[in-house]
Amino acid sequence: MGAARSAVSTAALLAAAAAVWGDQAADAQPAPYDEELSVEVINVEVHVTDRKGRPVRGLGREAFRLLEDGRPVEIDYFTEIDEAAPPPATSSESPSADARPPAATLPAGREVRNLVIYLDDPNVGTAGRRRVLSALKQAIASGGDGADRLMLVVHDEGLHVVQPFTEDRQAVLDAIDGVAGRVTGIWKTLDRRDVFRAIQDIYKKYEASLCGDPCECGWREMEATVRDYAGLVATQVAATADGLSQMISALSGVEGRNLLLYVSDGVQQRPGLDLFHYVAQVCPEFELELTRNYIDRDQAPLINRLTSHANANGVTFYTLEGAGLETDADISEVSHKFSPSTLIRQVATANRQSPLFALADDTGGLAALNTNTFDAALQAMAADLGSYYSLGFTSRHRGDGRLHRLEVEVAGRGLQVRHRSYYRDKELETRLAERVWSTLLLSTGSNAMGAEVEIGEPRAHGEKECCRVPVEIRVPLDRITLGEAGIGRFYVVLAGRSSTGKAMPIKGREVVLEAEPGEDRQSSRTLVVEVDLAPGSYELAMGLLDYQSGGEAYVRTQVDVKAPAENAPGAR
Repeated sequence: MGAARSAVSTAALLAAAAAVWGDQAADAQPAPYDEELSVEVINVEVHVTDRKGRPVRGLGREAFRLLEDGRPVEIDYFTEIDEAAPPPATSSESPSADARPPAATLPAGREVRNLVIYLDDPNVGTAGRRRVLSALKQAIASGGDGADRLMLVVHDEGLHVVQPFTEDRQAVLDAIDGVAGRVTGIWKTLDRRDVFRAIQDIYKKYEASLCGDPCECGWREMEATVRDYAGLVATQVAATADGLSQMISALSGVEGRNLLLYVSDGVQQRPGLDLFHYVAQVCPEFELELTRNYIDRDQAPLINRLTSHANANGVTFYTLEGAGLETDADISEVSHKFSPSTLIRQVATANRQSPLFALADDTGGLAALNTNTFDAALQAMAADLGSYYSLGFTSRHRGDGRLHRLEVEVAGRGLQVRHRSYYRDKELETRLAERVWSTLLLSTGSNAMGAEVEIGEPRAHGEKECCRVPVEIRVPLDRITLGEAGIGRFYVVLAGRSSTGKAMPIKGREVVLEAEPGEDRQSSRTLVVEVDLAPGSYELAMGLLDYQSGGEAYVRTQVDVKAPAENAPGAR
């Protein structure tokens, strides 16, 4: 299978504020703004259970101790949420054709519960995916998932929002039916099986040759085969992380409590680890030389960055392993002589399950592993949504952009605590970039400034390159804050993707606006930035941050870029 394409990297989304358009780098430094604008209340959702995993209710603020980077912080806001999830349907009668799932009711004052169902199709087998979707449909139809709004997303060579957030459960059920019949995960299985067979073929080739020892002659070739496979897997893991990162960034602009239900068989934390062990099984005398491969391309740092990104955006992972309970057989077994040992099977399972556990554990969620039934996992997720403690404190770091460790201690014997392990008090520019991506992907974002976006005429630049596209942002003067001498300072972020779903790099830059003396405040001014786009159709999203007031505006638009004719002005 060819290497999966990577759309937007985690690093690009997190460092979007550092990018600048073309040759228009701003010389001026951002104007000082009121520090109050960057103070953020950090909310930590805490689940407390007893030794049997049952929620513990009725605890007061005094029972909790909250630490930031190992130092106690004052709990400024404390709330216990104790709302039972809707019970699953128990009627034995079949619903009528006109019956619709119940709509969620949102009690006054409670934040919205958003659930993203994320199907990672390249990394989940068809049978397991079908089992998960069947369980999900039952939970959604009965209202037993605990969510107010649901979204269905499929990741396969790109991120596809099949059903945007909606309270209409029937729409979600219809969307699931629309993707339920897909064949998934087959290439991953075939790739792994092919490497097993290639190792065996190499051994047999040298066994049949004049070489005295097939391992002495062939182990390096076997190792190289697995290393090539491990490189492909590492690329696929990066693509998987990119898709999840895009979704996490998009959720930063969605109000409410955000859960991501990740359906996957897992990804390999150490690509090819079980196959390197397999070569050592075939040629045990070279095990020492092969161990150097065991930690090569370790994806743990990538998974850690992903969970940190989720924690920074308040996204909690619940992971469902579609593979379920496995037999002791292995698809790679083509002869008894070369059968992988039990240890190798255990290594393979643990290697792909580890990221599933880390995603859930580090963000305060739950992982459902080694099971063929998912009702209990979905009920536990619904229970989490309906019963938790919210601890709020005021960040002391004023947008420093760094990760800060969170710890929660609870008075009482035998109590278990789950919560997200980190938070990031993000810079204003980073928040803006992520909300622009959210506006692009999910059509979120408000426009209190009344900004309008128009696309100018594309023009060629350079010998053969096309096109440089002006993006004109019109802002009413009475909606922005001008400092001394009528000067306003803004940060502009632009994101976009083509009609095929391929994302362009997120761009950001500072823009200075200077009003003329006596200029009518009812007039507007236009900020112009340029972006390089090849001919084609695009969705663009723009975000504008007023440094001096903290005001923000988000606009989404469509653009068709056409190359200028040869005789058109400016064409080359």
